[in-house]
Amino acid sequence: MDFVLFKELGDNTNFAPLQKSLYGILEEVFKQNTNTPPARTSSRYWWFDRFIGYPDTNRPVADGSFTNLQVQVGKRYEFILRA
Repeated sequence: MDFVLFKELGDNTNFAPLQKSLYGILEEVFKQNTNTPPARTSSRYWWFDRFIGYPDTNRPVADGSFTNLQVQVGKRYEFILRA
């Protein structure tokens, strides 16, 4: 459900700039906080690939940027809706 909301808000021209700026701020906070583990929950979109039936189950390169997350969730969007 989180990813459906993320995708739909990210595609909406009213909400996308706000969402993108929030992820930019979070990226900076994670970079500055040395106690934060390298893999954050927000970018673990591949965890349920087998469950949703996504064909490529290889773990992607860690990139938590808004643009990358929007692209990766977009690839899985139809699978998520069917799950």
